[in-house]
Amino acid sequence: MGISFSVDAGEALGLVGSNGSGKHTLLEIIAGQRVQTTGFVTHEVPVTYAGMETGYNPDLSGLENIKQAVAKSDIDSYKREHIISNVLDFAELGNWAYEKVSSYSSGLQARLVLAMALEIDPQIVVIDEVMSKLDLPYYTKVVRRIQELKRAGKTFIVSDNRAVVIENLCDRALWLQFGAAQDYGETAAVVQQYELANSWFNSQDVLAQTDFLARGQERQVDFDVQKLYEEFKNEQFQNGVSRKDEKKMRRAFFEDRGSDPIEAFKSNNGQPAPSKTAFKWQYLVLLLAILVVGIGTGWAISAQHNAQDKNSSAYVASSKKNSQKTASSLSVAKAASESKAKAESESKAKAASESKAKAESESKAKAASESKAASESSAKDEKTQTISVQEGDTVGSIAEKYNTTADKIRQLNNIGSDDMIHVGDVLKVPAE
Repeated sequence: MGISFSVDAGEALGLVGSNGSGKHTLLEIIAGQRVQTTGFVTHEVPVTYAGMETGYNPDLSGLENIKQAVAKSDIDSYKREHIISNVLDFAELGNWAYEKVSSYSSGLQARLVLAMALEIDPQIVVIDEVMSKLDLPYYTKVVRRIQELKRAGKTFIVSDNRAVVIENLCDRALWLQFGAAQDYGETAAVVQQYELANSWFNSQDVLAQTDFLARGQERQVDFDVQKLYEEFKNEQFQNGVSRKDEKKMRRAFFEDRGSDPIEAFKSNNGQPAPSKTAFKWQYLVLLLAILVVGIGTGWAISAQHNAQDKNSSAYVASSKKNSQKTASSLSVAKAASESKAKAESESKAKAASESKAKAESESKAKAASESKAASESSAKDEKTQTISVQEGDTVGSIAEKYNTTADKIRQLNNIGSDDMIHVGDVLKVPAE
């Protein structure tokens, strides 16, 4: 449901959320195990997926699965035997390495998929609900290895039902609920909000819980894909893509669903490939210019011949008529001069008025901007904490509880009325 985020090299991102929130689906999309409904997944290096359902053949032995995974990688052939030995050593399978994976316990399966993911050319590693299957000694070993790989610039995306796993491994966290991002940021803060939401849900009676789940699932089903496309389209326009390419953008978003076309545009030094349409328009403009020049030249030659034919009769007027024309010309010139002076005076007055109005407008805008900036600075400097909206809470009751004003609550959370807050929402309040 419109989830966007980025993960840097050497960073680990954790996913938290209840069952059915979308964590597994999101990780499968990132790893290429599933095609997204719309949108794009962009990465510059291979993604390795470590999950309990895919990534191995249950009818093959552990060793055969390892050899198959190494063969599919880009590792040089002369290094492959060394890598296979590393995976076997890290997995600690013993004689189980020669047995079919279908006979493994969930713990042994977890060891196998993690060993392959962490030892066979790891770049971006997706770990999907695997860590909770490990015993404590092997879990500690895996955590140490992940920390080593992070220091070497490798990237991890980890999902686990135990919040302690996410807190131990991840620098940032993403909280998913009903397929949408609820919070995204520093791990401890996100996990705290997630646990507060769980505590609130568990405190409700069965009817309230059922209603909450029903409303959330309804929002998830009624998700507006067209609205998400409009956001993507505007982002494309801001990155220099022209509106005439909207048909291509729609096809890329709804049908192709490959890498982000904005990234391809940036990799081309911000210059879109020239299209046939552009050349066609340039050709038409050139033709129009030639036609205009030709017509203008013909008209000038015709006018020159007409002027030569009439040249001999240009000065046959009598002196009387010349005198009358001179007087009339002086009168007209005087009237034109007065009219021009009047027009210039009116123009100057109008310009002065517009300049004054513009100055007043700019002054008001500057004052408003300074006031807004001062307000935002004050709000930013103030220490805040986050709380979860409970049943029966209003802006006023929350303000009274945290010894502040309703206006302050609205200002910190950009809300206008009590109708804009709902049970389970996360709000900012002044720190006590």
